[in-house]
Amino acid sequence: MRLIAAAETDRGIVKDSNQDSLCFELAETSRGSAALAIVCDGMGGLQKGEVASAAVIRQFSDWFETEFPRQFEAFDWRSASAQWEHMIQVAAQKLAEYGAANGVRLGTTVSAMLIYENHYLIAHVGDSRIYEITDRMVQMTEDQTLVAREVRQGLITAEQAEHDPRRNVLLQCVGASKTVRPTILTGTIRRNACYLFCSDGLRHEVSAEELMRYTSPAVSDSKAGMQRNLRSLIELVKQRGEEDNLSALLVRTMD
Repeated sequence: MRLIAAAETDRGIVKDSNQDSLCFELAETSRGSAALAIVCDGMGGLQKGEVASAAVIRQFSDWFETEFPRQFEAFDWRSASAQWEHMIQVAAQKLAEYGAANGVRLGTTVSAMLIYENHYLIAHVGDSRIYEITDRMVQMTEDQTLVAREVRQGLITAEQAEHDPRRNVLLQCVGASKTVRPTILTGTIRRNACYLFCSDGLRHEVSAEELMRYTSPAVSDSKAGMQRNLRSLIELVKQRGEEDNLSALLVRTMD
């Protein structure tokens, strides 16, 4: 299975800085291709969000470059899941200590995926998202927000949640929460599919149908084309008045 990827990020129409961070790394092993893909959204309402998002990206990148090569010959998904959960908790503690030492509060979401041997491992905290796109779009991660919890409890509808003024209130994030419990998911990668990683700013002003129009496998047959489509999608969202940072990473699996 071959993998191609493209990414775009933008500070948006209002903010002075971009607190999002993205990462895609590809490695060739004796057992085939392996990839690490991540989106992190530094907390816009907190200070130094860009420090938090970059720090978490760096921790995962270091694992992929130093720890993963020691493990891939006899890869243990359960062990890797435990390592990723521990990494997030360590990152949360370091960011909390940094914040205390510098008199600031900082935090970040994280939605990370390892692709290897036709399987995936996901670690997720916050409200960035990972979608799997074939002839339909499936949200793989679950938003850890106040309004998403109320939707699950049947207190409000999904449509009401989209316009609720509390939609950005997180239940937890890496760094600013006293405790963090990442969601860990494993499963099988689909061939000839696309995986979209995005910060919440990308999806507020577009429908699921519009997201698919720019990110489906049917329009994602080359890196250059994927890059153009992501840039067009970001420009569309900006034209509609989205004020947050916007980031998208698209990974295509191919035979």
